[in-house]
Amino acid sequence: MIITDQFVMLNLPKTGSSFARKAIKLLYKNRFDKLTLSRKLTIKLKLSKPLLCEYILPNIRIKGVKRHPDHHGTYCQIPEKHKQKKIFSIARNPYDRLLSAYEFKGWARNPPISEELIAKLFPQFPELSLNEFLEMSRMTVKQELRDRTQHVCIGPQSVQFIFMFFKNPENVLKNITDCYIDSDEYLKDMANITFLRQEYLREDMKSFLQKYGFNQHELRIVDELGVINETKNKSENRNALLTPEAIDYINIEERFVLKILRQKGIEYSSPKIV
Repeated sequence: MIITDQFVMLNLPKTGSSFARKAIKLLYKNRFDKLTLSRKLTIKLKLSKPLLCEYILPNIRIKGVKRHPDHHGTYCQIPEKHKQKKIFSIARNPYDRLLSAYEFKGWARNPPISEELIAKLFPQFPELSLNEFLEMSRMTVKQELRDRTQHVCIGPQSVQFIFMFFKNPENVLKNITDCYIDSDEYLKDMANITFLRQEYLREDMKSFLQKYGFNQHELRIVDELGVINETKNKSENRNALLTPEAIDYINIEERFVLKILRQKGIEYSSPKIV
């Protein structure tokens, strides 16, 4: 999480947030460097507010697995005094994000389910097909919602969205139903988040930052900054990995994410099988 004197950035994993975070830190460093010596001194002595703070916070997004604190803070972790600021994050095509997560294999390094279940159900782990990865993802969600007595059809990206951007995520997930997902009831529970689009990130960032007084000369940083922490495609054509089951999985179990983004004016259509 980054909090500036003007806005808050929430870093949704695997969306280009590393690039955005780096660009914003460079922009504000340049602004800090141009301050008068006396102003710099008051900031360093904590006599005046800094232009930017980066928060490393406990990971509350993943249940059942121990995680170290990180920079992916959530809306409910924003200090109250900053919640009135503009809050933005980055959205990524859920179909592409699924494939990126599969190829990145963070799940292989930090398994989201127990070793006992892995040994029983996925003896070939970590060599999983995409469809096997989907099945493990379903089990991860069941673990997330283990206190529920009834099944709800929701995928991990949707659960993550709730943790990241809802005012009281624990309460929402405790009581979530398919009827809730398919209605507009969520609008009262979700914070007011502005989403930039990962596929147009440089342009969207510049448009957003211009509203906060950054000029074209300053924003050259966004154009000139190289790619940061990008997951390289392990296959020549990542979309070739898609299966009918994967597309159905997103359309049905991640319909909540698709719906939220659609309400924000961001539409993603089902890709065609190559």
